[in-house]
Amino acid sequence: AAGFWWERSVTPAWGLLGGRHGRPPSVIVKSSEVGEISCLKANGIKLKSGDLIICRSGGGGGYGDPS
Repeated sequence: AAGFWWERSVTPAWGLLGGRHGRPPSVIVKSSEVGEISCLKANGIKLKSGDLIICRSGGGGGYGDPS
């Protein structure tokens, strides 16, 4: 069974001095039994051989004017 807990998902990293905010994390579970699930916090997801978990970590906030 899979379990994960990603932080900074509601409020991603902020930018400083005009920099843009970072992107929040995302997790997609592709299960042969229940299809595709998008969630950031889970415990006890049952997986079978061939099921897939795609984890994308959030990015940091920018610093300064992006232009």
